[in-house]
This record gives sequence, structure tokens and C-alpha cells, in this order.
Amino acid sequence: MAKKLLKLTTLLSVLLLMLMLTGCPPKVVYYQLTVTTEGNGHVDKDPEPEEKGYLKGTTVELTAVADEGWEFEKWVIGEDENTNNPYTITMDSDKSVEAVFKAEEPPVDQFTLTVAKAGVGDGSVTPAVGPHEYDEGEVVTLTAEADENSVFVKWVVDDVEFEDATVIATMTKDILATAHFDLKPGVLPEIIIEWV
Repeated sequence: MAKKLLKLTTLLSVLLLMLMLTGCPPKVVYYQLTVTTEGNGHVDKDPEPEEKGYLKGTTVELTAVADEGWEFEKWVIGEDENTNNPYTITMDSDKSVEAVFKAEEPPVDQFTLTVAKAGVGDGSVTPAVGPHEYDEGEVVTLTAEADENSVFVKWVVDDVEFEDATVIATMTKDILATAHFDLKPGVLPEIIIEWV
């Protein structure tokens, strides 16, 4: 009996020594990742979680995929926000992430305002002579100022005449705006003759 007890004690001592030398197996820890969305879209996770969640230290790539007519705006992680897509997160605790999607802005139509000058006089106009692109509904102020030998006569904006040197145009279509200038009374036009 004493021999059996000695053998059992020796065996237990050897097992205890082996456990001390190799260490105890580490505790396996899993964390939960909760992903929600605001707006229309979904989130792909790579890798997908195991049944118990994500193993501690796992790096997860989150990719926000917007539905048609929507676009990804940002991630909300607790108090923080991030606009990277995809977004990488390390599972070192339970995490909650929200993907925020917003409706796409409809494209804005653009229209051309073509500014011109006419008449025998001269002056400056704002915007400058030439074509200019504006968004639909944008309000543009047209101004004309005659030079020292000229007088401003009128603006003709799409066949409508305005005697004021300042005219407001709202861009709802392509517009042609022409500033008319005449010479001051008593000022003769400059004639340039070139001999060939």
C-alpha cells in the first residue's frame, strides 16, 4: 500500500511539474461586434464572426455598401467618427459600430450665361464678355459701366430690354445678355485705316 501511495504521489508530482513547466492553457476570450446602419445600405464583415463572436485580437475589415440612390457618409464608433471605407477594427473589447448612409444629392442642372457687348461705344461688363456656367436657380448680377467717351444705353437679356446698368438674372435656362454702349454726344468714332 505504501508503494502504491508512493507511485501515485510520484505520478501526481510529475504531472504537476509538467503543468508548471508548460503552463496552463490560456483562457480563450471572445468579443461581440454589433454593427447597425442608419439609412439604406449594409455592412460586409471580413472575416465573419465565429459562433461565440470574434477571438480577442482579431482584426475585422468593415465595408459599407450603399443601396442605389444612397451613399456612405461615415462610421460612428462610440463618440468617434471615421469616414474611411473600408474601416478596420481590432477586437480588444465588445464593440458597437454604426454605418451612416445618406441619400445622394440629385445632380444640379447647369445653364450658360453668355455676356456680350454691342454698339459704337465701349465699356466694361461683369461678368466679363463670354460664356459662363451657373447652377440652376443661381442668381447672377449683371453690371455695365461705360468708359469715359461712352454712355451705357441698355441691357438686352433674352430680347427683354433694361435701361438700368445693373440687372439681376436667375439661371433657369441658357441666357444671352448684351450690354449696349453708344458714344457720348460730340465724340466721333475712332477710325483706324491700315495701308496694305
